[in-house]
Amino acid sequence: MEASMMLRDYLKDNETYIVPGVFDCIGGRLAHFCGFKIISVTGNGLSASFLGMPDMGFLNMTEAALCSKRIAAATPLPVIADADNGYGGVLNIVRTVKEFMGAGVAGIHIEDQPSPKKCAYYPGDKRIIPLEESVQRLKAAVHAKGENPFCIIARTDAMRSDGLKEAVLRTNAYAEAGVDAVFVVGFSSREEICELRAQTGIPLFININDGRELSQFGPDDFREMGVKCVLYPATLRNAFFRAARDALQNLHDKGHTRNILHSFAGLEEFGSVFGTEEYQNIENTFRST
Repeated sequence: MEASMMLRDYLKDNETYIVPGVFDCIGGRLAHFCGFKIISVTGNGLSASFLGMPDMGFLNMTEAALCSKRIAAATPLPVIADADNGYGGVLNIVRTVKEFMGAGVAGIHIEDQPSPKKCAYYPGDKRIIPLEESVQRLKAAVHAKGENPFCIIARTDAMRSDGLKEAVLRTNAYAEAGVDAVFVVGFSSREEICELRAQTGIPLFININDGRELSQFGPDDFREMGVKCVLYPATLRNAFFRAARDALQNLHDKGHTRNILHSFAGLEEFGSVFGTEEYQNIENTFRST
Protein backbone atom coordinates (compact mmCIF):
# COMPACT_ATOMS: atom_id res chain seq x y z
CA MET A 1 0.00 0.00 0.00
CA GLU A 2 2.90 2.35 0.73
CA ALA A 3 4.31 1.84 -2.77
CA SER A 4 0.89 2.54 -4.29
CA MET A 5 0.60 5.76 -2.30
CA MET A 6 4.04 6.82 -3.53
CA LEU A 7 3.03 6.22 -7.13
CA ARG A 8 -0.28 7.99 -6.60
CA ASP A 9 1.57 11.03 -5.20
CA TYR A 10 3.89 11.05 -8.21
CA LEU A 11 0.88 11.04 -10.53
CA LYS A 12 -0.42 14.19 -8.84
CA ASP A 13 2.74 16.32 -8.90
CA ASN A 14 4.14 18.45 -11.74
CA GLU A 15 7.15 16.29 -12.49
CA THR A 16 7.82 14.00 -15.44
CA TYR A 17 9.36 10.66 -14.55
CA ILE A 18 11.71 8.53 -16.60
CA VAL A 19 10.79 4.90 -15.89
CA PRO A 20 13.15 2.07 -16.84
CA GLY A 21 11.77 -1.34 -17.67
CA VAL A 22 13.25 -4.22 -15.67
CA PHE A 23 12.74 -7.96 -15.83
CA ASP A 24 14.51 -9.27 -12.72
CA CYS A 25 15.72 -8.28 -9.27
CA ILE A 26 19.13 -7.18 -10.55
CA GLY A 27 17.45 -4.59 -12.75
CA GLY A 28 15.19 -3.49 -9.91
CA ARG A 29 18.10 -3.01 -7.51
CA LEU A 30 20.19 -1.23 -10.14
CA ALA A 31 17.34 1.16 -10.97
CA HIS A 32 17.10 2.15 -7.31
CA PHE A 33 20.89 2.45 -7.03
CA CYS A 34 20.95 4.76 -10.07
CA GLY A 35 18.34 7.09 -8.58
CA PHE A 36 15.11 6.34 -10.44
CA LYS A 37 11.83 7.04 -8.63
CA ILE A 38 9.59 4.50 -10.40
CA ILE A 39 10.30 1.26 -12.26
CA SER A 40 8.18 -0.89 -14.51
CA VAL A 41 8.26 -4.62 -15.14
CA THR A 42 8.43 -5.17 -18.87
CA GLY A 43 6.37 -8.08 -20.12
CA ASN A 44 8.60 -8.47 -23.16
CA GLY A 45 11.74 -8.83 -21.05
CA LEU A 46 9.94 -10.99 -18.50
CA SER A 47 8.73 -13.42 -21.14
CA ALA A 48 12.27 -13.72 -22.46
CA SER A 49 14.01 -14.03 -19.09
CA PHE A 50 11.48 -16.27 -17.34
CA LEU A 51 10.32 -18.44 -20.24
CA GLY A 52 12.89 -17.92 -22.98
CA MET A 53 10.00 -17.06 -25.30
CA PRO A 54 8.81 -13.98 -27.23
CA ASP A 55 6.14 -11.60 -25.94
CA MET A 56 3.23 -13.32 -27.67
CA GLY A 57 0.91 -14.19 -24.80
CA PHE A 58 2.87 -17.16 -23.45
CA LEU A 59 3.42 -15.65 -19.99
CA ASN A 60 0.42 -16.27 -17.76
CA MET A 61 -0.94 -14.20 -14.89
CA THR A 62 0.49 -16.21 -12.00
CA GLU A 63 3.95 -16.22 -13.58
CA ALA A 64 3.86 -12.46 -14.21
CA ALA A 65 2.58 -11.74 -10.69
CA LEU A 66 5.20 -13.97 -9.08
CA CYS A 67 8.08 -12.36 -10.97
CA SER A 68 6.72 -8.88 -10.26
CA LYS A 69 6.39 -9.75 -6.56
CA ARG A 70 10.05 -10.69 -6.35
CA ILE A 71 11.12 -7.49 -8.06
CA ALA A 72 8.88 -5.37 -5.83
CA ALA A 73 10.32 -7.06 -2.74
CA ALA A 74 13.86 -6.30 -3.90
CA THR A 75 13.42 -2.52 -4.13
CA PRO A 76 11.68 0.24 -2.16
CA LEU A 77 10.61 1.90 -5.41
CA PRO A 78 7.01 1.74 -6.60
CA VAL A 79 6.76 -0.94 -9.30
CA ILE A 80 4.34 -0.83 -12.20
CA ALA A 81 3.69 -4.31 -13.56
CA ASP A 82 2.63 -5.32 -17.06
CA ALA A 83 -0.64 -7.26 -16.75
CA ASP A 84 -1.01 -7.72 -20.51
CA ASN A 85 -4.72 -7.65 -21.41
CA GLY A 86 -5.86 -8.86 -18.00
CA TYR A 87 -5.60 -12.57 -18.89
CA GLY A 88 -9.24 -13.15 -19.79
CA GLY A 89 -12.71 -11.73 -19.22
CA VAL A 90 -13.92 -9.40 -16.50
CA LEU A 91 -13.79 -12.07 -13.79
CA ASN A 92 -10.22 -12.90 -14.75
CA ILE A 93 -9.40 -9.21 -14.55
CA VAL A 94 -10.83 -9.04 -11.03
CA ARG A 95 -8.54 -11.87 -10.00
CA THR A 96 -5.60 -10.30 -11.84
CA VAL A 97 -5.99 -7.05 -9.90
CA LYS A 98 -6.18 -8.87 -6.58
CA GLU A 99 -3.16 -11.06 -7.35
CA PHE A 100 -0.98 -8.11 -8.31
CA MET A 101 -2.18 -6.15 -5.29
CA GLY A 102 -1.07 -9.08 -3.17
CA ALA A 103 2.27 -9.10 -4.97
CA GLY A 104 3.14 -5.69 -3.53
CA VAL A 105 3.41 -3.78 -6.78
CA ALA A 106 2.13 -0.20 -6.90
CA GLY A 107 -0.03 -0.65 -9.97
CA ILE A 108 -0.58 -2.44 -13.25
CA HIS A 109 -1.35 -1.51 -16.81
CA ILE A 110 -3.98 -3.42 -18.76
CA GLU A 111 -4.08 -3.17 -22.54
CA ASP A 112 -6.90 -3.28 -25.06
CA GLN A 113 -5.51 -6.05 -27.27
CA PRO A 114 -7.54 -9.21 -27.87
CA SER A 115 -6.29 -12.64 -26.86
CA PRO A 116 -3.80 -13.95 -27.64
CA LYS A 117 -1.92 -10.69 -27.23
CA LYS A 118 1.55 -9.95 -28.52
CA CYS A 119 4.06 -7.12 -28.40
CA ALA A 120 2.63 -4.12 -30.24
CA TYR A 121 5.84 -3.71 -32.21
CA TYR A 122 5.92 -7.21 -33.65
CA PRO A 123 4.78 -7.44 -37.28
CA GLY A 124 1.28 -8.55 -38.12
CA ASP A 125 -2.29 -7.66 -37.24
CA LYS A 126 -2.78 -4.67 -34.90
CA ARG A 127 -6.33 -5.37 -33.72
CA ILE A 128 -7.78 -3.93 -30.54
CA ILE A 129 -11.00 -4.93 -28.80
CA PRO A 130 -14.17 -2.82 -29.13
CA LEU A 131 -14.22 0.33 -27.03
CA GLU A 132 -17.24 -0.59 -24.90
CA GLU A 133 -15.77 -4.00 -24.07
CA SER A 134 -12.50 -2.39 -23.05
CA VAL A 135 -14.26 0.19 -20.88
CA GLN A 136 -16.20 -2.50 -19.02
CA ARG A 137 -13.02 -4.48 -18.40
CA LEU A 138 -11.35 -1.40 -16.92
CA LYS A 139 -14.38 -0.65 -14.77
CA ALA A 140 -14.11 -4.19 -13.43
CA ALA A 141 -10.44 -3.57 -12.61
CA VAL A 142 -11.25 -0.33 -10.78
CA HIS A 143 -14.03 -2.10 -8.88
CA ALA A 144 -11.70 -4.95 -7.89
CA LYS A 145 -9.21 -2.70 -6.12
CA GLY A 146 -11.91 -1.07 -4.00
CA GLU A 147 -10.52 1.56 -1.63
CA ASN A 148 -6.95 0.35 -2.01
CA PRO A 149 -4.64 3.05 -3.49
CA PHE A 150 -3.39 0.50 -6.02
CA CYS A 151 -3.15 2.23 -9.40
CA ILE A 152 -4.95 1.02 -12.51
CA ILE A 153 -3.36 2.26 -15.74
CA ALA A 154 -5.20 1.69 -19.00
CA ARG A 155 -2.94 0.93 -21.92
CA THR A 156 -4.16 1.46 -25.45
CA ASP A 157 -2.61 0.32 -28.72
CA ALA A 158 -5.06 2.47 -30.69
CA MET A 159 -2.32 4.68 -32.15
CA ARG A 160 -0.85 1.70 -33.96
CA SER A 161 -4.14 0.13 -35.01
CA ASP A 162 -6.39 3.11 -35.81
CA GLY A 163 -4.46 6.35 -35.38
CA LEU A 164 -4.56 9.47 -33.23
CA LYS A 165 -8.32 10.10 -33.33
CA GLU A 166 -9.09 6.70 -31.85
CA ALA A 167 -6.31 7.09 -29.29
CA VAL A 168 -7.86 10.36 -28.09
CA LEU A 169 -11.31 8.78 -27.96
CA ARG A 170 -10.07 5.85 -25.91
CA THR A 171 -7.94 7.96 -23.59
CA ASN A 172 -10.97 10.03 -22.61
CA ALA A 173 -13.24 6.99 -22.33
CA TYR A 174 -10.75 5.19 -20.11
CA ALA A 175 -10.42 8.28 -17.93
CA GLU A 176 -14.19 8.29 -17.47
CA ALA A 177 -14.00 4.60 -16.49
CA GLY A 178 -12.04 5.65 -13.42
CA VAL A 179 -8.47 4.61 -14.18
CA ASP A 180 -5.57 6.56 -12.71
CA ALA A 181 -3.58 7.09 -15.91
CA VAL A 182 -3.57 6.12 -19.58
CA PHE A 183 -0.57 4.58 -21.32
CA VAL A 184 -0.69 5.30 -25.06
CA VAL A 185 1.62 3.11 -27.16
CA GLY A 186 2.85 4.02 -30.62
CA PHE A 187 3.61 7.75 -30.70
CA SER A 188 6.15 8.64 -33.36
CA SER A 189 6.46 12.43 -32.95
CA ARG A 190 6.22 15.33 -30.53
CA GLU A 191 3.29 16.70 -32.52
CA GLU A 192 1.21 13.55 -31.97
CA ILE A 193 1.79 13.68 -28.21
CA CYS A 194 0.93 17.37 -27.98
CA GLU A 195 -2.23 16.92 -30.05
CA LEU A 196 -3.48 14.08 -27.87
CA ARG A 197 -2.55 15.95 -24.70
CA ALA A 198 -4.49 19.01 -25.83
CA GLN A 199 -7.64 16.90 -26.01
CA THR A 200 -7.21 14.84 -22.82
CA GLY A 201 -6.67 15.52 -19.13
CA ILE A 202 -5.66 12.30 -17.40
CA PRO A 203 -1.97 11.57 -16.54
CA LEU A 204 -0.30 10.29 -19.69
CA PHE A 205 2.25 7.48 -19.98
CA ILE A 206 4.21 6.87 -23.17
CA ASN A 207 6.96 4.45 -24.14
CA ILE A 208 10.23 5.07 -25.96
CA ASN A 209 11.89 2.69 -28.36
CA ASP A 210 15.59 3.47 -28.29
CA GLY A 211 16.89 4.91 -31.53
CA ARG A 212 13.60 6.24 -32.87
CA GLU A 213 12.61 9.91 -33.13
CA LEU A 214 11.27 10.35 -29.63
CA SER A 215 14.46 8.99 -28.04
CA GLN A 216 16.14 12.33 -28.75
CA PHE A 217 14.01 14.11 -26.14
CA GLY A 218 14.65 14.37 -22.40
CA PRO A 219 12.54 14.94 -19.26
CA ASP A 220 12.17 18.69 -19.79
CA ASP A 221 10.90 18.14 -23.32
CA PHE A 222 8.37 15.56 -22.20
CA ARG A 223 7.25 17.80 -19.36
CA GLU A 224 6.49 20.49 -21.91
CA MET A 225 4.47 17.95 -23.88
CA GLY A 226 2.44 17.12 -20.77
CA VAL A 227 3.72 13.56 -20.30
CA LYS A 228 3.71 12.17 -16.76
CA CYS A 229 5.79 8.99 -17.18
CA VAL A 230 8.14 8.00 -19.98
CA LEU A 231 8.72 4.26 -20.02
CA TYR A 232 11.87 2.76 -21.52
CA PRO A 233 10.86 -0.91 -21.60
CA ALA A 234 13.65 -2.24 -23.81
CA THR A 235 16.74 -0.25 -22.73
CA LEU A 236 18.00 -2.59 -20.02
CA ARG A 237 16.98 -5.70 -21.94
CA ASN A 238 18.84 -4.60 -25.07
CA ALA A 239 21.93 -3.46 -23.17
CA PHE A 240 22.08 -6.68 -21.19
CA PHE A 241 21.55 -8.88 -24.25
CA ARG A 242 24.35 -7.29 -26.28
CA ALA A 243 26.86 -7.18 -23.42
CA ALA A 244 26.10 -10.72 -22.27
CA ARG A 245 26.22 -12.14 -25.79
CA ASP A 246 29.55 -10.46 -26.53
CA ALA A 247 31.10 -11.62 -23.25
CA LEU A 248 29.98 -15.22 -23.77
CA GLN A 249 31.10 -15.22 -27.39
CA ASN A 250 34.51 -13.94 -26.31
CA LEU A 251 34.77 -16.66 -23.66
CA HIS A 252 33.80 -19.30 -26.20
CA ASP A 253 36.15 -18.09 -28.92
CA LYS A 254 39.20 -17.31 -26.78
CA GLY A 255 38.70 -19.64 -23.85
CA HIS A 256 39.37 -16.83 -21.33
CA THR A 257 38.16 -13.36 -20.31
CA ARG A 258 41.44 -11.56 -19.62
CA ASN A 259 41.03 -9.29 -22.65
CA ILE A 260 37.63 -7.98 -21.44
CA LEU A 261 38.15 -7.81 -17.68
CA HIS A 262 38.15 -3.99 -17.88
CA SER A 263 34.45 -4.09 -18.80
CA PHE A 264 33.37 -6.24 -15.86
CA ALA A 265 32.03 -5.19 -12.47
CA GLY A 266 34.02 -6.55 -9.55
CA LEU A 267 32.56 -8.46 -6.62
CA GLU A 268 32.71 -5.41 -4.35
CA GLU A 269 30.92 -3.19 -6.88
CA PHE A 270 28.31 -5.86 -7.46
CA GLY A 271 27.81 -6.42 -3.76
CA SER A 272 27.33 -2.72 -3.04
CA VAL A 273 24.02 -2.80 -4.91
CA PHE A 274 22.72 -5.85 -3.07
CA GLY A 275 23.54 -5.00 0.55
CA THR A 276 26.34 -7.50 1.06
CA GLU A 277 27.97 -5.43 3.80
CA GLU A 278 24.67 -4.91 5.60
CA TYR A 279 23.95 -8.63 5.72
CA GLN A 280 27.51 -9.38 6.83
CA ASN A 281 27.11 -6.91 9.70
CA ILE A 282 23.86 -8.59 10.76
CA GLU A 283 25.55 -11.96 10.66
CA ASN A 284 28.47 -10.69 12.74
CA THR A 285 26.13 -9.09 15.28
CA PHE A 286 24.25 -12.30 15.98
CA ARG A 287 27.01 -14.81 15.49
CA SER A 288 27.45 -17.09 18.48
CA THR A 289 30.83 -16.89 20.19
